[in-house]
Amino acid sequence: MTAAPRRRRARGAPAGDRHARSMREAFPRIAEFLRGYLHEDFEIEFGSAPAALHAYLADLSAAEREAFDDERSTLLARVSGTPIARVRRLLADDFGCAWAPATREEVEAVLAARA
Repeated sequence: MTAAPRRRRARGAPAGDRHARSMREAFPRIAEFLRGYLHEDFEIEFGSAPAALHAYLADLSAAEREAFDDERSTLLARVSGTPIARVRRLLADDFGCAWAPATREEVEAVLAARA
């Protein structure tokens, strides 16, 4: 019995890198917030994830804030029903976020918060 031929992966970035890049491209405002505000020192700098969101939203123009609102609605719909371990991987691996929420409801509450 011969082994099945191995499929060759397309050249370029590894699959995980391409997925992360496509998530950051699909959600540029969310990516900017998660990576830029929920970094490894966010608790020292802001005190909490909701406080980091309030700081981020305060820095946005009206048009940028509208774009952020649209993106977060789409992202929240995508993660609805997703196990928290998978959501944490998405936040860390695809968005470069250091925040590790305990529950999906915590993610929803923080992202749905208004400044």
